[in-house]
Amino acid sequence: MNSIVSFKIDLDCFKEYSKYAFKRVSDKKSQKGAFLINFVIWFFAVIFFMLTIQSFTNEKFSIDWSSAAFGAILPLIFVVNFVFNMIKLQRQMQPKEDGIMLGEKTVEISEEGIRETQTLTQSFYSWACVESVEENKGDLYLFLDNTLALIIPKTAFSSVKEKEEFRELIGKYT
Repeated sequence: MNSIVSFKIDLDCFKEYSKYAFKRVSDKKSQKGAFLINFVIWFFAVIFFMLTIQSFTNEKFSIDWSSAAFGAILPLIFVVNFVFNMIKLQRQMQPKEDGIMLGEKTVEISEEGIRETQTLTQSFYSWACVESVEENKGDLYLFLDNTLALIIPKTAFSSVKEKEEFRELIGKYT
């Protein structure tokens, strides 16, 4: 039994997929744990550094707020530069409107595999390369690798029943 769906992938749909794929490959629990560990290590390193300097100077330690503010400028510049570069990188990584990620597509499901057809390309994927089928906000993602997936937006289906039948057909082969 074959199933054919046609749809259009727009930039918003691609951005949702990108966020989902990033979350999929990054383990949020380990990131939060790593941040907390780094914070605690730096906190104790600063205290150790301050106590070491105080023991060599034999003076009571006091904070000069103007020096502290001046010392905070360089890290602040680095953080602002990092955020600016990340935003710039995200913009540069967006696919072209007339490229192969966005635009009108047709996906055909058959016993042999998945055929994706677009104005510029035609691709065939055997069922062996489909790692998982995942859903995000109604969109289906057929993951072929860690971050590469065929995006099938919820707008490709006229009803929830049609989407479930499509998903069941894919489940039959994966």
